[in-house]
Amino acid sequence: MGTGAEEFNLLGAQHYVERRAAAGTLDRVRFCVNFDSLTYGPNLYVHSNDEQLVGIMGSIQDDLQLHNTFDPAYPIGFEYPGAVRSEARFFSDVGVRTIDINSRGYDEQQLPLWHRPEDTAETVPLDCVENSFLAFNEYLRRLQSL
Repeated sequence: MGTGAEEFNLLGAQHYVERRAAAGTLDRVRFCVNFDSLTYGPNLYVHSNDEQLVGIMGSIQDDLQLHNTFDPAYPIGFEYPGAVRSEARFFSDVGVRTIDINSRGYDEQQLPLWHRPEDTAETVPLDCVENSFLAFNEYLRRLQSL
């Protein structure tokens, strides 16, 4: 499931959680895994208070040896700032196990392009697209075992 309207006060995720709660089906949502802007760069930020979900992402990086090909010396890094944010916040607030993973871009190359006319497919680093696909696919595969 994907939600939209992040740039409009996170309305998609908020609406989804509210509708599921009103229908009495919110307890069927086991996890919220929010991948956001991963194609902007290799420096991933992991926001979660769920150590098991954070551990999955760490093991994926180790197992797949994710890196960026523009500068192999620059590894994918993880920071664990704690509480979830963005769309995932609505799920976390109602007790759904949640992790939010996003990228802050190649600081000097990508971050200044976000949400600007220059933010086009041609400016997205292809190594990050591949790494994002691999990480997302593997995360979903490993999540099935929980």
